[in-house]
Amino acid sequence: MSQQGDRLEELGRKIRSDLGPAPDAERLFYQQSAILAAAGRRRRSAARFTLSVLATAGAVFGLLMLLAPPEERFGFRVKGEQPQGSRVILQATSESLPVDFDDGSRVELLAGSAAQILESSPRRVEVRLSSGAVTANIRRADARIWSIRAGPYGVLVVGTEFSVSWRPERSEIEVSVARGAVRVEGPGVAEETIVAAGERWVRADDGRTPAAEKTLAAGKGTALRVASVRPEPGPLPPEPGASPSRDVPSVEPDDSPAGRTSAPHEESSLTAWRLLHHVGEYRSALAAVGDSFEDLLVSLAADDLWRLTETCRLARDSSRAIRALEAFRKRFPQSPRSRLAAFLLAIVTLELERDPAAALTWFERYREEAPRGPLAEEALGRSIRAALDAGRLDKARDAARRYLDEFSNGPYADDARALLSQ
Repeated sequence: MSQQGDRLEELGRKIRSDLGPAPDAERLFYQQSAILAAAGRRRRSAARFTLSVLATAGAVFGLLMLLAPPEERFGFRVKGEQPQGSRVILQATSESLPVDFDDGSRVELLAGSAAQILESSPRRVEVRLSSGAVTANIRRADARIWSIRAGPYGVLVVGTEFSVSWRPERSEIEVSVARGAVRVEGPGVAEETIVAAGERWVRADDGRTPAAEKTLAAGKGTALRVASVRPEPGPLPPEPGASPSRDVPSVEPDDSPAGRTSAPHEESSLTAWRLLHHVGEYRSALAAVGDSFEDLLVSLAADDLWRLTETCRLARDSSRAIRALEAFRKRFPQSPRSRLAAFLLAIVTLELERDPAAALTWFERYREEAPRGPLAEEALGRSIRAALDAGRLDKARDAARRYLDEFSNGPYADDARALLSQ
């Protein structure tokens, strides 16, 4: 057996030993740490924990801090105070508890709620909601990924203002979006389920009734409800074949064989980077891909290729992210994720490549392909700045006029008015 095969076999033994029978969602975080250790990721020799309890007038929160290297930290303040660790336990009693991040984003824990900040780094911010509700207003997202975890569910931010409530006694989650869009994931939830502005998504599991619903705003006094039935227990469910009710980047199955399965010879090489991707170790995942990157671009199934695009983007490897996103659009042009790839290409070229002209082209492409998509407003608003930075005043003014025509009260409206007044 090869050295790589030996490592994978040892990895499997470690996973089986550490997982035990039927793990619940709360154990997942700790099991993931064991997986990373078995996969050979360099770990710090010791973790130091400090527990500090701070009392405020109306809110009590504890700070459980796992010290991390300073360069990995993305700063935030809890009710005006800046903790030194990366993991923070929050408990709001009689009033809400705000958490303000360095980029101006805010996550607010409502009264009677409990949560934990699991990670706050330049590449990822992750909050676990134990019970109650949070509201979030996330600034215009770059390559950083934001997520709210509630039980077995996850809400991943595409760029938005939204709220999440979690009732663990009923396993019920509710997501409401005021601006932008979020992605919801979890058991029984189709991959790339998108909840956009004006929508409310609810899922409950009381052991008796299927209860997943998505209520879509359909104009004053009306609403459209889309219901789905909870699947039987087992592996991750297949994606639904029904067309989405709105022009949003939710996932549809790809009809080609490449869109359904990966070639058998790829499986062993995919295992390590998939695991590392799953636990958020994107640079390590990309390193595990190694020299196979170009081959994977033409051989991976649609879902795995999309994961590879995320791995490259969140590892902040702009050249590979661009190649992977372009490969996805070329191979799976009918997938709704192809439209989302156009928006992400704009973000990568703008934020990582610092190429506003290329970003402007991709923002315009997304608007052409998804004129009513959940990121249409964001794409048009960002086009104003991208055009200015590219020296295209004509395009910037045109984008500003169109933005005010379509989104007169949007977050970019002031910038658009200021430009047109000059």
